[in-house]
Amino acid sequence: MPYRAKKHALLLPRRSQFYIIATICLIAIFHVLMPAQMHAEPQAKKLLIINSYNESAPWVQSYITPFMLEASRNNMLDCDVVHMNSSLIRTDSMYENIENGIFDRFKSNHPDYLVIIGKMAFSLRDRIKAEWGREIPMLFLGVDDMICP
Repeated sequence: MPYRAKKHALLLPRRSQFYIIATICLIAIFHVLMPAQMHAEPQAKKLLIINSYNESAPWVQSYITPFMLEASRNNMLDCDVVHMNSSLIRTDSMYENIENGIFDRFKSNHPDYLVIIGKMAFSLRDRIKAEWGREIPMLFLGVDDMICP
């Protein structure tokens, strides 16, 4: 006697199967068509610290360290530090090379916040506004106890 496959009864009626399959297809289609921004995690904010001095100055480290510690604890904050080493800059061309290097490095990755330490870094303020083209919150720190406008 030849083997015949048995017909199994479906657990759900055909109409219910259709609705379930249609729902799954619609969910899959909407998932693909949704904008990528809805799936992406929010971008971390970028903090840039521009230090006029070298990284071994102890009083400067007392300013920089709290920012670095906060960035390490907060996954929504990326922190970069640039040391200008002002004690090694002797000519205008050396200063221009340092200045251009900073702006080249952050040409396509502008910071959201700035901490500027020292007078030499403070001199970059006008170029920051001109090149990065938007108002970036800035905190100015220096050796002297004075308030700048």
